[in-house]
Amino acid sequence: MKKSILMYLAMLFCIALFFQNCGGEFSTTEMSKVGSKDSSSTNPKDNSAASGNSDEVDPDPEGDGGTGNGDGGLYGDSSDLSEMLKLSFDFVEEFDGIKDWEQAHRCGGDRCGNVYSTSNPQYFPTLLDGTLSRWGYYSNWSRETGASQLWIGGADGGRKVWRGGKSLSVDLGGTAGPSRFGLHLTKGYKDLSVFYMLNIPKNMFPTSCTDGRCSGGGPVGYYEEGKPYAYFAAWKFNTFGMNCGGPECPYRGTYGQHYTVPGFNKYNYGPAPGLVIGNSNKGSEHTKATDNDTNLDGYMGDWWGVEFRIRNINNDTKYVMDIWAYDKNGNSQHIMRGHEYSINSDAHGGVWDHFFFGGNNSNSWTWGDTMQSHYHIDDFIVDDGSKGRIGPRYFTIISNQ
Repeated sequence: MKKSILMYLAMLFCIALFFQNCGGEFSTTEMSKVGSKDSSSTNPKDNSAASGNSDEVDPDPEGDGGTGNGDGGLYGDSSDLSEMLKLSFDFVEEFDGIKDWEQAHRCGGDRCGNVYSTSNPQYFPTLLDGTLSRWGYYSNWSRETGASQLWIGGADGGRKVWRGGKSLSVDLGGTAGPSRFGLHLTKGYKDLSVFYMLNIPKNMFPTSCTDGRCSGGGPVGYYEEGKPYAYFAAWKFNTFGMNCGGPECPYRGTYGQHYTVPGFNKYNYGPAPGLVIGNSNKGSEHTKATDNDTNLDGYMGDWWGVEFRIRNINNDTKYVMDIWAYDKNGNSQHIMRGHEYSINSDAHGGVWDHFFFGGNNSNSWTWGDTMQSHYHIDDFIVDDGSKGRIGPRYFTIISNQ
């Protein structure tokens, strides 16, 4: 056992040395290890403090590319691999170390609403030893009876699991999971990277709606295979909060002193119309992540990864956002490249310390009987952004199991 640990520590040192020398990008050799073409672990370290404030913007922090030709496939799991991941990043959640969990209509009323571990710890997921996990916030607004599947659980029925034995469900429109699910990042960051793997079904988004449009706050949506997605307003993907100080944020319980909300949109214009991620900064700034003139339609129905990096600049009066999308073999596209946003004045000098998945389907459709409103998440990772991208390091580690 000691020999195995020493081997993995040596491997970790080599990976760290490689990324220090090469800026966190894949080499051609490493890409060939990862594959083809262009779960619960909590870290004793918790999240690191911010690495300091810098006005410097990376000229090319991506390392995109990849020309392998393998078929790829799912990666395995082991205790040594889990330990390797925990040693490599500030916080890793594989969901395998969390007991099976669901809380639909068990919050003292006919629906849960917003729930926080600080006031109702009994409603939150626990580790296998019975102690509370790091997850401290969720919401569920459905009036439906019962849960159609576990909110955290194994691959039963149509549930998707990326690695290991369990995954998280997020359900924006029903009871198969919480509509929001999040945690306090403890010390907070001025340079933050967040990565996770996810599987969104193709029929999450509509190809048509009852009244001829999929916006306006209530038309029923339908999905037909082979048809292009219809235009819709906004489907909230996740939220980054600033200066929350705990699981319950100061504004409406979910939003920090400043916040930003990446969401899915159907983009109708440009060289590659389709599903894109759009970031809405607190206030009026909204930007679609289309830097590679590509859309995300082809990722639907399979596992893929997303990485966000947020860096405070100009003495914490602005921040810069980069977003990468990864296919299941680790090949990436840099879909938002160094876009600057303002931070409102009362949050100047603040840190990013809260994150949650999901949200609501804002001013759009409701899910019809040909659609699915829940999706699955696995391998959630938080790290100090100044260490380089998470994705290339993550795929190198899991491909060398």
